[in-house]
Amino acid sequence: MVKYHPVSPDGLTKTGAIVGLIWWALALGWHGMMGMPSMMGLLYSYPYMSMMMQSLVFVLLVGGGALTGWLVAVVYNRSIGAK
Repeated sequence: MVKYHPVSPDGLTKTGAIVGLIWWALALGWHGMMGMPSMMGLLYSYPYMSMMMQSLVFVLLVGGGALTGWLVAVVYNRSIGAK
């Protein structure tokens, strides 16, 4: 029988935060640096490049990625019975 090793919640939290940071940078480059919105631009009810909105999107993506990474690690470790 295969024995699975536990995952570090701290490591997966940092990985999730880094993935969120990468998504934020890609969104900033895609929508902001091109100087125009995408084809879905008519659906935006806010200026995408406003500093307040970028800060909110940054916090949501990085925080959400970190929280998701931590939850995945905790649920995985609990499911394999790790201590």
